[in-house]
Amino acid sequence: MKIKGLLIAVILLAALSGTLYWSNRHPPAAEAEKQPGAPDLGPAIFAFDQDDIVKFDLKKAGVEQAAMAKDAAGNWHTTSPIVVPVAPDAISGLMTALAKLTSDRVVVDKADDLKQFGLDQPKFETDITTKDGKTHDLLIGEDAPAGRVTYAMLQGDPRVYTIPGYVKDIVDRKPRDLRDKRLITMPEDKITRVDLTDKQHIVFVHDNGEWRMDEPKLIRADASALDSYVDNLAMAEMDVSAISQDPKQADDGYTGGMPIATVKVTGDSGSETIEIRKNKADFYAKPSIGGGVYKISPTTSEGIVKTSDDFRDKKLFDFGVDDPDKIELHDGQKTYLFSKFGDDWHLGTDQGPKVDTTAAQELAGKLRSLVATKFPDSGFAAPSITVTVTSGGGKHVEKVSISENGDRAIAKREGEPLLYELDPTLVGEVETSAAAIKPAAAK
Repeated sequence: MKIKGLLIAVILLAALSGTLYWSNRHPPAAEAEKQPGAPDLGPAIFAFDQDDIVKFDLKKAGVEQAAMAKDAAGNWHTTSPIVVPVAPDAISGLMTALAKLTSDRVVVDKADDLKQFGLDQPKFETDITTKDGKTHDLLIGEDAPAGRVTYAMLQGDPRVYTIPGYVKDIVDRKPRDLRDKRLITMPEDKITRVDLTDKQHIVFVHDNGEWRMDEPKLIRADASALDSYVDNLAMAEMDVSAISQDPKQADDGYTGGMPIATVKVTGDSGSETIEIRKNKADFYAKPSIGGGVYKISPTTSEGIVKTSDDFRDKKLFDFGVDDPDKIELHDGQKTYLFSKFGDDWHLGTDQGPKVDTTAAQELAGKLRSLVATKFPDSGFAAPSITVTVTSGGGKHVEKVSISENGDRAIAKREGEPLLYELDPTLVGEVETSAAAIKPAAAK
């Protein structure tokens, strides 16, 4: 047993010695490549605090493509060749790529010939100015043969680096790539009022966390439709594919077009306006921020150009998912009155006999499902059905009259001049449901 143990120890020692010998003769690739005196790998090129950067100048082959600067309020704008707001994602991309830029490695400490790296005449140049007034120039040359990296150097620094190849793509931007393409730049949560003018003047006001329609005053507005409209405004953009077109073409299209809508948004910081015009099949927008005229898609125009009917509440009744307190229905010579007390429904008042709860709830559901298929200007005649619904503990009373004429059913709410056209089939279901309510079976 002792001899066997000794043999095992000898074998293990031999294996370890062989491994150590091989390791010493074959160092890791990174160590093998690093020669004595070689510079450290991957030094930082830029290490700015993003808040300290106040200006970017982007050049391609020595020609300025775009210049951007931060204003006193901290907002970014292109300053050349035109002054327009910069898109948040565009400035974020530049900040992410350049503020903390680390090299892949140092190629040479001092290049005798910059031409081999494409740095004698750099393909791209990015000048970064910080709030201390200093400018730092990054020169970008040719792509390296392998590794998806690009040669680069700092102006005034003799070293040549390699940097990630994507940096070149990020700085290769023109004003049209950088500009904020939104037609309304005011943040959605800062908008407190919207004025929409086409054939009529429509006003929305944001109050107590909700949007309401102030004009026209007689319209019951659908809160979700108002929310959706403001969302559309916040997302509306110019047609990116059209930005590169000759500005004169857009100006001519707008000038020769027919005005179809003007939208003004107001917030604590001021207001912005968009004017929309249509010229044949094309739509053009003129925003007050950034200047210029831009083509927009038909879909974008459709989301902005609306009438008051688009915001009307299509529901005939306001009472919600809870059962109403009382339903009174006059259908020709027939009159129905159902009242709810506790969980029970009664015929007439609480002194009347109980009726089938399921049937009464079905009637409430049928009334709740009455929605306008369209909003006609006329067609209401003598009413054949009148429904009065009381809800909210007697605080909310809604009275609706319905005129049936052939295959049309036109409704009108008491106190409102506007009309609702209903599906006649649904009106018939309301009549059938009311007639089907019977006294509950005795238990």
